[in-house]
Amino acid sequence: YCSSLASGPEHVDASPGYFHAASVFYAQHRIEHALAFYDKVVDAWYKFLVQCRSDPDVGRDVGEAARREAVDMLRRVLATRAKLLGDAHVATGEAKYALGLLHLFNGTDLNEARELVKDAAQTYSKHLGPDHEKTKDVVDVLQRIPAETPMESAPDTAAAVAPSTAGHSLPSTAGNLGRTPDDFASAFPFPADMKRAATQSPIPLPPTGGRQRS
Repeated sequence: YCSSLASGPEHVDASPGYFHAASVFYAQHRIEHALAFYDKVVDAWYKFLVQCRSDPDVGRDVGEAARREAVDMLRRVLATRAKLLGDAHVATGEAKYALGLLHLFNGTDLNEARELVKDAAQTYSKHLGPDHEKTKDVVDVLQRIPAETPMESAPDTAAAVAPSTAGHSLPSTAGNLGRTPDDFASAFPFPADMKRAATQSPIPLPPTGGRQRS
């Protein structure tokens, strides 16, 4: 609540509050509420990352600790969506794409980022079609991810295979990808108004007619 007042309800600073609320609802088996609040987490970070791709200044005030926490939150959201909605659901693909973008922004876990974005591209293509603007965006990001190098260490995803990037000229910042907001924006440029592929149901409203007796 305080973060929402200070930075706005859609700012990434408010996302931990949405995440913890979702976790409480999930523990209470109030799945609709949990998914709705998890969606707020994805929404905040997706919009942040898309904005960073067109305006590096957006990302300068978000510290490393917040970004590490976001990785943990998005992994939990991804696991929950995959469990409840299925791995092939477009909302699961969106969570993969958001987590992949965050890895690229952080400049870490490049192999995992490649695998996540690859899976998202396949999901978007299936549900939205290969010619949809959002599918093309994900495919473009996938093709811009630098090829795996021997120095990378991510054994869990080392077997991930990305499509050939032949014919695509990668920015010179590929070697220090994501170390600064400028690197991220130059490597993955895109307009800041790209909409999400899918949204979950809105946060359910309380029942009308006054409080129910316990």
